[in-house]
Amino acid sequence: MHKVTTTEQGFNRQLASHLRPGASIDDAKAVWGSRWQTPSQKDEGYVGLRDKLGFHVRIDREKRIGYVGFSGNFPPKYLVEGLQLGMTLHAALASRPELALLRKQDPEDVKRNVVRYRETLADGCELEATMLGGKLIGISIERPGSQYPKANEFVPAPDGKYRMPAGIAGAPFSDPNVKLYVVGMLMKDGVIDLGSAEELAMHVRGRFVDFTKVGYKPLKDVYQFLVKYPINSAELASLNELWFDRGAEIVPYSWPYYDGETGEFDVFSLAGIEHCPNLRIVSIATQARVDLAPLTQLCQLEIIEICENADVTNAAVLLEIGSLKTVRVRGRADVDAKLRSALEARGVSVAA
Repeated sequence: MHKVTTTEQGFNRQLASHLRPGASIDDAKAVWGSRWQTPSQKDEGYVGLRDKLGFHVRIDREKRIGYVGFSGNFPPKYLVEGLQLGMTLHAALASRPELALLRKQDPEDVKRNVVRYRETLADGCELEATMLGGKLIGISIERPGSQYPKANEFVPAPDGKYRMPAGIAGAPFSDPNVKLYVVGMLMKDGVIDLGSAEELAMHVRGRFVDFTKVGYKPLKDVYQFLVKYPINSAELASLNELWFDRGAEIVPYSWPYYDGETGEFDVFSLAGIEHCPNLRIVSIATQARVDLAPLTQLCQLEIIEICENADVTNAAVLLEIGSLKTVRVRGRADVDAKLRSALEARGVSVAA
């Protein structure tokens, strides 16, 4: 089994049943929805939960689907090239009469009484049907000649995939960590593509990077690449939410095995946040002391979340944000009573 890269939540089985080799990685992302995670280098292109969902794919070096597989828990109501898991051999051959018994069966399959049939489809892909006890237990489709990434090799990024880092670290924000979280949100929203953490680290270093050897310390060169990554005004304006959280998806890009116990990724200043003019939600979960005053420059801001361990100052400026509708104070009991009353008098909900 390869590393699990998604969970069942959000998985679209109907779309999965139609996914085929040659489709783009974006098509695969649509199957997993918001739960998609780019496979890491050691996954060798595999994505899926073969045992839990009965479905997995393999992404080739060109970032296209090279292989799809259906088995086990994949619902038999979904047809795959006219085949249904659980159908009899007779029914499978009736549906696809071109299926032919493989002349050379795997010795391990023979021991388990597993028999495989194969057919070349019109597009050149190989359809394989796996039978056990006269019942179909597996379906796979693979594009011949697909080249997959290997766990321990360096594969240069395609030309133009990454922008050249430039300027002052953090710009246009005063705190580089704000820029880091902004880049992370743009990546999460699909506005920019940084690939996997391993891919980015190898791009920055120009060689294979083994996180099991270097991932327990900060990757300072990768961090500098990220906080100097060029972002244009339109991309900044596309952001509706911004979450400052040590557990954010972007954090392991510059420290793969960061445990969240230290403050390297805390935000100390929100200065420059006005460059994200369309923010509607800002969440602060990092623990360094930070002044909320710059938030008054966000004319679209509706929700502010202040988490339990956040250390914020100048909270009274929340009264100056005319668009504000909700202040969430996660796990906190120290909200000033006068401020709470003043906010509620203006129609702002203050919720725990």
